[in-house]
Amino acid sequence: MKVRLFLFFTALFMAFSFSAEAQNTEPKTNQTENRQSQAQTERKPEVPPSLFDEPITEVEERPAAPTFRPYTGPRVRQKSKGFRIQVYSGAGNTESKLAAKEMEAKIRTAFPELSCYTRFKTPRWVCRVGDFRSRHEAQAYLDKIRKKRISSVASIVSDEVLLPRNW
Repeated sequence: MKVRLFLFFTALFMAFSFSAEAQNTEPKTNQTENRQSQAQTERKPEVPPSLFDEPITEVEERPAAPTFRPYTGPRVRQKSKGFRIQVYSGAGNTESKLAAKEMEAKIRTAFPELSCYTRFKTPRWVCRVGDFRSRHEAQAYLDKIRKKRISSVASIVSDEVLLPRNW
């Protein structure tokens, strides 16, 4: 029974495919002629020849792109025990992330020489700045941050820091 149904549907499918193909046998020359006649009937915009006949006499010069000096500082840094200044610590939500990024932007504008590290340390967002070898170096910058009133909760924390290899 299954074999008969399969043969029936196969024959039905073949019959429909042949009939569809037979209806779609329009000569290809007629199709190309129709396209050519349509292209001839479409109007193309007329461009006055005087626009293209004149040679370009004046070339506007662009200002030179700003040149960037290559980085010549130490490329290899080593990890070491050291100190950073924690300027922000918030919850683990999106508002805290945005606040940490804002604090990072404030520090970058006030102290461009300091490295900023905004990270998610479970369960909170923290923003830490600087790579200091000693607590004394960190204390000098902490006093500057407090003097400029950037962060009232800034404190020195022990952390793994990145130092230039020649230190």
